[in-house]
Amino acid sequence: MVKLLHSEACSSIWFSLAGDVRIGDIAIPEGVVVLPVEKVAAQVSLAPGSELAGIRFQPAIGYGLICQHFGRPTVLTREFRTIARITPGKV
Repeated sequence: MVKLLHSEACSSIWFSLAGDVRIGDIAIPEGVVVLPVEKVAAQVSLAPGSELAGIRFQPAIGYGLICQHFGRPTVLTREFRTIARITPGKV
């Protein structure tokens, strides 16, 4: 399945539960992933069997909740101060 992630100046938190989920050429690993403010629309691809849930924030709400800006999709770990950056093509 391919869907459009709109560029509406909002950030998101995704819960990638299973399967192959991608935003463009960026593979999203399983876990809790913070997405930055979307400035350009992107294609989200979900392979068969993928499970994904998420929260799309209104502008400025994501920063108010997490108290940090993100420039690219980022996995939140158990230790909130430890953040794993996601790079294109790597999980």
